[in-house]
Amino acid sequence: MFKKLLVASLLISGSTYVYSEEFYVVGKVTALLAERFDPAIQIGESLAPDGCDGGTWGWLYFAGETGEERQWVYSTAMTMAITGKSVVAYTNTDGEKCRITNIQITSGLN
Repeated sequence: MFKKLLVASLLISGSTYVYSEEFYVVGKVTALLAERFDPAIQIGESLAPDGCDGGTWGWLYFAGETGEERQWVYSTAMTMAITGKSVVAYTNTDGEKCRITNIQITSGLN
């Protein structure tokens, strides 16, 4: 309960705090991997959710049927990195390679 309240207050305040849980991570995009068919991002200091495998460097790849679909979401993440906006990235929880299924902007839209 405390963790959920902490995340909610951080989202409202637009803090630069980085936090992960089983299926999501909150923070700023700090690195981009512009791989043609399998792009990825890092949030904070290589932080990945507990429910998936981010590897040594905490890379979060994108879910999608095609490379084009993954590139669309990657473009959104790249924009967030350039503009310094915080995001919440939701991922799989099957212990496999981390795949972002949803990414939401949580700061700086006003």
